[in-house]
Amino acid sequence: MTTISSTSEPTHELFFPLPGTYAFAELDIDNTLRGLDDPIATAEGTRVKPAKCIIYLSTVLQLPFPSSETFQYATYLIGPGLRPPIPERLYTSEMCMPIYPATHHPQSDVLPLRSEPPFPFSNCYHWFGSDMEPDLRIINDGRNYRDPARIVLPTREHGRMERARSNDIIRILTARRAAAQESREREPPPAPTPEVHDRCDEAEEGDSPYSWDDDASRSSRSSVSILEEANDSVEALNQMDIFGFLGRDDLIPIVKIWLDIGSQLKEEDVPNPLEFVEQYNELVRIVQESKTRAAKRRASALEQQRSVGDSDHAEASEDEDASEVRPAGAGKDGGHQQGKANAGLSLKRVLRSLRGLIFRTAGINDEQ
Repeated sequence: MTTISSTSEPTHELFFPLPGTYAFAELDIDNTLRGLDDPIATAEGTRVKPAKCIIYLSTVLQLPFPSSETFQYATYLIGPGLRPPIPERLYTSEMCMPIYPATHHPQSDVLPLRSEPPFPFSNCYHWFGSDMEPDLRIINDGRNYRDPARIVLPTREHGRMERARSNDIIRILTARRAAAQESREREPPPAPTPEVHDRCDEAEEGDSPYSWDDDASRSSRSSVSILEEANDSVEALNQMDIFGFLGRDDLIPIVKIWLDIGSQLKEEDVPNPLEFVEQYNELVRIVQESKTRAAKRRASALEQQRSVGDSDHAEASEDEDASEVRPAGAGKDGGHQQGKANAGLSLKRVLRSLRGLIFRTAGINDEQ
């Protein structure tokens, strides 16, 4: 009897890192800027530090294929200890979640996330906030990402982490709205507007007998407002570029990653994500400015081509006018006069030929 051994881990190769995986990442400045072919960007890139950070691959931003040049992810950054507060953005040190074996949190009801296998360090936390959620690209270098040393977050734990993150976002948005409302209430009331006369009193023949603020007008304005909001929402989705249709891939920095986090650094060397974010933002700025310069160069080249085309067209028109042969001293109708003269000569030749034929037929000497 043959025994078939079964394992929970598939044996086939994995050409891209799965979402839900932790990794140690380093900004790949050279590969990020290489496709720009911009000496200015390359020079500025030498001042960017290849910052490192532990990241969590949350979501793939584009469907990965074996032929893909890069794989794109929405990521979360992992930091040592509680996240530093940023009062002006209403970020607090509570906006984080420990990864076991780390357990401490200012709120006693926040339980640590349990990865599989357990995290190699006891001081790592998910830091929450929009500044801790960079989009990143990973080069498809043909690696097998089914690394036995990789650390993943089970689905149930991922859901628990996302709920905690969402609660923090809701809390911040609520606090910001309250602060904005309080600021508006402290502002002095606006000056009274001039009294508006009822148009019904001044209606002339052909004017609408209804006030501009009637129910139909309000309904119309509401419909327009709803459409505008819908258009804004669609535009916002387009700007997200979820499927990569808008060609913004090269705005996303590239990172090198290692899945065996425990062998890459020691617990006391876990990097601060704030340094990574600072260098990440600088790299994005360099890429954006390079693309702006490239767009201006293309626009300038196109304008020059149009100018040359217009000049060539004008010269061609002048050449066509000059190619018309006119008798010396003839005016604008010289060609017409020359045509009339040529027609007269042709008629004389025909008559002379016809006369000679008649005389020869009659036996008469043409010279008589």
